[in-house]
Amino acid sequence: MDIVVLGIYFFILAGIIYLSSRGAKSAEDFNLGHNKFGTLAIMATQGASMKGSGSLIGYMGGAWTSGVGVLFSSQCYNIGGWVAILLGLARKLRKAADSIHITSLGDIYYHRYHSQKNRPFTCLASVWLALSLMASQCAAIALLLQMAFGKYGLTYGQGAVIGTVAVLLCTIAGGLTSVVWTDTFQWFVMTPMVFIIIPIFCVLNGASPENIRSTLDTAQFFDLRPDISWLGYLISGVLSCTVDITYLTRFITSKDERTAVTGSTYGFLYTTIWAGLVVFFGIAAAIIVTPDMVSSTDQVMYTLLNTILPSGLMGLFAAALLATTISTFDSYLHVGVVAITTDMSALFKKKDLGGSIKFSRLMTLLLAVFCVIWVLTSQGIVAILNLGLSIYAAAECAPVLATLFWKKSDEYAVIVGQVGGALGFVVAQVMGLTLPILWGVGLSLILVAGISLIRNKTSDLLPGFDGKDVKVVRGLKQDTWIMLGGIVGCAGALILSVGIGMWVNWACIVIGLIVLFAGVKMISTGVPKESAQSPAQSST
Repeated sequence: MDIVVLGIYFFILAGIIYLSSRGAKSAEDFNLGHNKFGTLAIMATQGASMKGSGSLIGYMGGAWTSGVGVLFSSQCYNIGGWVAILLGLARKLRKAADSIHITSLGDIYYHRYHSQKNRPFTCLASVWLALSLMASQCAAIALLLQMAFGKYGLTYGQGAVIGTVAVLLCTIAGGLTSVVWTDTFQWFVMTPMVFIIIPIFCVLNGASPENIRSTLDTAQFFDLRPDISWLGYLISGVLSCTVDITYLTRFITSKDERTAVTGSTYGFLYTTIWAGLVVFFGIAAAIIVTPDMVSSTDQVMYTLLNTILPSGLMGLFAAALLATTISTFDSYLHVGVVAITTDMSALFKKKDLGGSIKFSRLMTLLLAVFCVIWVLTSQGIVAILNLGLSIYAAAECAPVLATLFWKKSDEYAVIVGQVGGALGFVVAQVMGLTLPILWGVGLSLILVAGISLIRNKTSDLLPGFDGKDVKVVRGLKQDTWIMLGGIVGCAGALILSVGIGMWVNWACIVIGLIVLFAGVKMISTGVPKESAQSPAQSST
């Protein structure tokens, strides 16, 4: 029965890949997918792309040993997404895309400073982030395939290759269109599994609220204060995901401003609640999975579900696991390819490699191969994930935000900030300093601000960020509504996730729902339906 379920899953996935790839005729189609994705697709791809099996395995294992102390660290992706919304990045970048061509992070720097000098540094940062996220997902699926099929001779390395091939097929055929529509399918596969089936079987196997409270040590499992290492994961994740090129790509490829904002809001709401459930799964495992059943925390998730799920549902879990892996893996594989084909090829004036879909597909294959090599030579899913997020945050957070929002931001200051931030983090990490991410981001911020002030140049911000044509809705500027709604919505979502992670704190759940509803309503007010049609679409 498990094999039948997996067979159906792969059959549907193959059909979606085939249908979505038929429209990919050029590199532009491969990279941006015609800017045609609606609210459902944006919600699903934002929700699915940042919740891979790496985070599922890593944070469930963390909760198994540390309890709800890992809750806020597991929210790093979601909080970063909420921050991007409240800063107005979703609406403003979508508006900017009506006036200027944006495919990669390098395009943002190029249109602001009218220079190609930044592209190599931006390409390296984007590819680094992509590879680290890909590697963490690849390592997760390799471990689980080995645990499930090791008795038949399947090795860790073979599992990594199988997982990578599946993702490669999703990405290489149709580019972003294939990624978004397969992500949407993956969302429908993993949502009932994570939100309904696993919680039910956890409770049926002894993880009821009463049993959890009476069995587990309160001081160990129900203290929300994270230790210093998990706090580092939280800061790195929030800062990197605020300017994550995967999020930014979804913003600019939405069909209009309202879709970019509301679709992303629902996606980040989904992942916030997801993170609360993952913590609950780890706490449930603490009374179902004993230490003698696993050799490392990375094995907790598979051991728990192999214990509680009957035949057939294990096949559905395997499909859901593949869904969580593929949806994150393919998104970052696409990001890495776009960075290479757009940012690096822009430096070669005689041959437009970025305009060739064959070159894009070749880069997709090469990045996938490099990812497998990294996985086979590295250890630790969460460690790989944190290293990638930390270096990207240290290199890009301050430069990107300064470029988008500060008129005095200078191109050379940004380049120095990118290099200095990454090196600052690496040095602090090697020296064993507390919270090295703060040293890296702090140094980058000082360099960007200091050099920009010394050079004392002013240039125009990008369209959408220049404050022009901002609507006033019910007495407030729409960006004010979005900012306030983002703050309130993020707070409500976090309170709700605490209530779920505590399994169950009904006061937090009720308060979280009320606050969350108010935040979403405020965000919707900032992007009314009458502004849904972009200027470019109106003129067309």
